[in-house]
Amino acid sequence: MQTSPFTLAAEPSGFSGTALFFVFITLAILAVLILIYSRITAGAGKAEASAPSPEAPAPPAPAAPENGLTADEIEAIALSAVCDDLGAKPEEIAVRSFREIR
Repeated sequence: MQTSPFTLAAEPSGFSGTALFFVFITLAILAVLILIYSRITAGAGKAEASAPSPEAPAPPAPAAPENGLTADEIEAIALSAVCDDLGAKPEEIAVRSFREIR
């Protein structure tokens, strides 16, 4: 008797219902373990963040200028140096901001 390649076999070849059941149970257990782990780690992070550290450093005090110049004076010196380098007048240059480069 010859069988057609398009007919279904009487027994499933490959996965059985029991194997798929165990796969889904394993995935469900894994999902529950991930939820438990995330709750534990989130709780530990909140406890550490809420408890103030006794050795917390104080915020740094504003630094005094090293050479006794104020920020406005330093900006004026920088502007005059740029104008001298470009050969332009200070009125011809629009300065948007000054940033300190360290």
